[in-house]
Amino acid sequence: TYSVQIAETSNIKKDYIKREVEKTLREVNRQMSTYIKDSEISELNKSNSIKPFKVSPWFYEVLDYSLKLSKMTDGAYDPTVGPLVNLWGFGPQSNRAVPDDDTINGIKPYVGYDKLSLINKGDDELYIKKSHPKVYVDLSSSAKGFAVDKIAENLEKKSITNYFVEVGGEIRASGTKFKKHWTVAIEEPNTAKRAAFKTFHLNDLSIATSGSYRNYFEENNVKYSHTIDSVTGKPVIHDMVSVTVLHESCMKADALATALMVMGPDKARIFSEKEELMVYYIYKSKPKSEKDLEFKTYSSKTFKSNISVLD
Repeated sequence: TYSVQIAETSNIKKDYIKREVEKTLREVNRQMSTYIKDSEISELNKSNSIKPFKVSPWFYEVLDYSLKLSKMTDGAYDPTVGPLVNLWGFGPQSNRAVPDDDTINGIKPYVGYDKLSLINKGDDELYIKKSHPKVYVDLSSSAKGFAVDKIAENLEKKSITNYFVEVGGEIRASGTKFKKHWTVAIEEPNTAKRAAFKTFHLNDLSIATSGSYRNYFEENNVKYSHTIDSVTGKPVIHDMVSVTVLHESCMKADALATALMVMGPDKARIFSEKEELMVYYIYKSKPKSEKDLEFKTYSSKTFKSNISVLD
């Protein structure tokens, strides 16, 4: 799903803008959707060749940032984690079940961001090279944010500066809503209901949230999150249930939220302060009993200094 709100008093050609927005979304999907069988990323993943594979500029740009972030986070973020995501049933084919360790270990040899390299020959001669024929690329944690950025850039080229763009939950807001602040909420980490946990103003920034409380499955009374650690090959196990990142770039906010969710609360706190990120995360307290379970929060220094929290 997507939503584009424009708060302008001038004559806005709504149908034209809608066509432009959907053209952008179709192009992002054509290049980077693993749910489309003949997309560029699907063709790359189906190929067993380790020869350079030519790709479009947007695909190259998103993967370039993804690999840089992978290196920065020591693999907490990894665009090759797809086979493990699929194995646990969180990919295009939703067959959710706990795999055995032998199956997980059989996949690990072709998971790792270091198994991808980029080749730029200039003049849009852009290539991706796999070092293992079974390497599978998944950009679902950055492509939606990239789509938001592209839509926003197109609006700004048309001199539209007061807008709110959302694609699949990733958001970018600019200017005001008829002289009022754009307002966003972080969802309460509760599977039984959808309610606002924290609300604040968003101005000229993007926001992305990654959480473990909505997309998961349960087996033998154990909950397994869709956030997979490429090192262990298994869903993450820690007390952090939601991490929200604000950034000028929605693509970066999207990817950073995933990386921090893999890290867990302690490593995420250290990384976000070191990189001066605007981060807000929710984590579970360590209760004496299930009845005492409650959520606590952490805000980075830059988040506190830049964001107006309403409640």
